Order: sequence, then structure tokens, then C-alpha cells
Amino acid sequence: MPAHNRAIPDRIEDLSKSIRRKFQKMPTPCGRCKRLRLECQVEVSSGRCTICAQAHKTCDLRVTFQEFQKLAGLREKLERQMEEAEQELSEAEERSRKARAKVRRIRKVLRRAETTELKKFEWEVASLEEAEKIDGFREESPAAAVSLPDQSVPGNPLMEFPLEA
Repeated sequence: MPAHNRAIPDRIEDLSKSIRRKFQKMPTPCGRCKRLRLECQVEVSSGRCTICAQAHKTCDLRVTFQEFQKLAGLREKLERQMEEAEQELSEAEERSRKARAKVRRIRKVLRRAETTELKKFEWEVASLEEAEKIDGFREESPAAAVSLPDQSVPGNPLMEFPLEA
């Protein structure tokens, strides 16, 4: 609904709500707030405080140049802090991205090492079996007679191989 068709009290209440959402506490209160000993909260662009807007009164608030400078300084300080926080966030995201890439690389190398180790073990077993066939010699050695406990770990390909052929 266009602003000019709405009742004035409704428009004033909306203005007061808007001021409360984006208020700045004024170091020098308006006359009404000073007289009522209330905190004068104003949205600088409207030039009215919440108390005067709710009471449907004109606000005699006079924002001095120093107050504008103080508000501008506060805004600039907050903008700098936000930029710094955004920069820190960006740097943290970059560190996180690099750490995830490092973990992926290490996992890949670990999988290759496990596969290579398993293949080498299988080659050694096959080589020993071949040597035994060639020599026609299979002597029970004390090491071969010892039975090892089952130390298999589910999902670990290094531990899922037959111990004897």
C-alpha cells in the first residue's frame, strides 16, 4: 500500500520501528529525552529519535558536527573490523583448502604404498614357492612351524592375504 494512503499514526509507528532497528545512541539527547531522562536513540538519516516518533512529536534533536564525526568514525572503525574479519575468514578458508588437498595427497600416496607393499609381499611369497619347486626341497624350518595369531583388520588389504599356499 502506498505511503500516502496509510493513516498517519501507522506511518509514524513504522518510522519508530525502523529507527529502533537501526538506531544510534546520541551523546547529546533531544529535549524530550533529556526531560524524561531517557536514552535518545536516533537513525541519523531520519533525524528523529524513537521517543519523539512514538509520541507523534517533533524532535528537536540537533546533531553537532562532532557527533556526526564520531558516528562516521564509529562506522569506519566497524567497516575496517569487518574487512579484517572477512580477510581472516578468507585466509582460514584458504588454509583449510590447502589442508584438505594435503590430506588427499597423503591418502593417495598411502594407498599406493600399501598396494606396493602388498604386491612385494605377494612377489616374495611367489618367489619362495618357485624356489622351493625348483629345488624340490620343502624343509620344515622352525620359523615355518610357528603358527601366527590372526591379526587381520577388516578393510586392511595388507592383512588379507593367505599365509600358506
